[in-house]
This record gives sequence, C-alpha cells and structure tokens, in this order.
Amino acid sequence: MDLVVEQKMPSVAMTDHGNLFGAVEFYNKAKEKGVHPVIGCEVYVSQQGLASRSETKRGEWQQFEGANFKVRPMGSVAYKLALVSAGLFDITFTLVPKNEWDVAAGVALVNSAGGFVSTLENGPLQCNRRDPLISGLIACGPGLRDPLLQLLENHMQPAGSQRDRE
Repeated sequence: MDLVVEQKMPSVAMTDHGNLFGAVEFYNKAKEKGVHPVIGCEVYVSQQGLASRSETKRGEWQQFEGANFKVRPMGSVAYKLALVSAGLFDITFTLVPKNEWDVAAGVALVNSAGGFVSTLENGPLQCNRRDPLISGLIACGPGLRDPLLQLLENHMQPAGSQRDRE
C-alpha cells in the first residue's frame, strides 16, 4: 500500500478467484492510507454435490437424480468437505455413519469459510464422545443451508433421537 501512496494513485484494486479472504485487510489498509479500495472476485456456482463413491455404487444417491444439482462421486469425506469450504463445490452429505476423526478437520474448514455443517440430527458435530460414530453429515457453502435442509428433510432425525454417547 505504501507504493500506491508513493505513486499518488487515488485507488487500488484487488481481485481474487473463488474467495475474498484478503478483502477486509486490503480494504482497511487502503482506507487507512487514504486510498479508494476496489475489490473484485470471480465467483463460481458449481451446482454440483459431492457424493461418496461407495454410497453411489450402492445406489444411495439415486433418490436425488431429479434434484437441481449434479452428483459427482468422489472418495474421502474430508477432501469433499475441503472442496466445499473452498467454494469449489456447493454441497456434500453422507447419510451413512462416519467416524468423527474422518470429518472433524473438514467440518472446521467449512465452518471457518462461513458454510453450514450439521449432523443428521440437525445439530453441530460434537467430537470426543465415548462413541465416535456419527449418523451422517451434511455440509454446504454459505447461503445454501435452507435449500439443503429442504432437500434432505426426509433424512434428518429429530434432535435428541441419537443415542447418548457421552
């Protein structure tokens, strides 16, 4: 920003692809120096859901064939969560049990990116319980929570229906 001021530029621009991670810091530094900040971002709407390869092979995703997104089979639930957190895919979910250690880091990534993550009991992931198995998991990027919950409403369990695992 010092070079911008030194060159007497009235404004400065920052652009990015798929995120705005540096926008707040950039904006604040420009304003601090009396420079007009211009922020741009190339955004992506994938309309793709990431599915487990094994769940797809077993036919568990056939029920979503008429949904308004394309199902893309892929391994590693943690990797799928990372792709959702990066904004490269819109949603991922699994309707079958997973161990918490397979999803904990990916859940942290989605949450830190402003996305939404829930267990099938419609609650947050809670780790370090006696039984590390969770019933399933749903995740999406920012702004997609309500459509995802509506899509999966027949698969969600009432809160408190999961066995006590403390």
